[in-house]
Amino acid sequence: MSVGHGVRPNGTFDPGAVHTATGVTEYEGNRELARVVTDQLRSRGHTVTSEADAANKTDADYQGSVDAVNAGSYHLALDLHQDWEQGSSALCWPLVHPNGTESKRIASQVISTCNAAGLSTKGPTDRTDLWWLNGTDCAAILIEAGRVGTPRPVADLGEAIAIGIDIAMGGDALQEPPLLPAEQPGAPPGDSTIASDDYPPWPGTLLEDYTAGHGTAAWQAQMAKRGWAIDIDDQYGPASAQVAHAFQLEKQLQDIDGIVGDETWVAAFTLPVT
Repeated sequence: MSVGHGVRPNGTFDPGAVHTATGVTEYEGNRELARVVTDQLRSRGHTVTSEADAANKTDADYQGSVDAVNAGSYHLALDLHQDWEQGSSALCWPLVHPNGTESKRIASQVISTCNAAGLSTKGPTDRTDLWWLNGTDCAAILIEAGRVGTPRPVADLGEAIAIGIDIAMGGDALQEPPLLPAEQPGAPPGDSTIASDDYPPWPGTLLEDYTAGHGTAAWQAQMAKRGWAIDIDDQYGPASAQVAHAFQLEKQLQDIDGIVGDETWVAAFTLPVT
């Protein structure tokens, strides 16, 4: 497992993307996530060679990492990255070579597991310009995991990535969570809705990726009122995203993405409880 950046062949250090306001580096974020993924895979019985085990700022960048992969015998080469601060906010965006059938299979399973955990995803996306995907002899995936310097649920994300890899490698599949919410005892259908002229207007900000405020508490309170098990903490984390995704699926909304926009907001306050 590679953390993407590190010591270049000429001996200088490459930190990857650097957040302009905080100075947080991509390298640091990659190592943090690699540590979780490594530990989770090992706890599931997998043998993992990981740069997270190396002393800080002593591991090789992607060029040396590819050489190390090809010198060994591996089934999968995983490279972790973060997008630049204005780049994609997807917490799991696997990039694969278009000819990498096995890479795509594993990447698709990782995306499925991250979606089940309520984490935002994108792809898998074909890329032909990345040495990690072109140079490795075994199946290879490069994951862009959120933006540099942006808070991430590292423990949840690392576990979801590891579970996806484990399942793809023959581990036990996850049990699908129930898609329908439990209704409030004794509440007749429609009892928890609010009249269409009384509900608060959509605040105009998408609820996604750890949004705080902007109507998050109001939406969470309405979902709890409808019978969904959800904390009202004004923080839109993975649990809220999972509720939103299941609600969108149940109501067959146009966007089934775990993000609360105008359509999902209005539906929460106007559609009957089923």
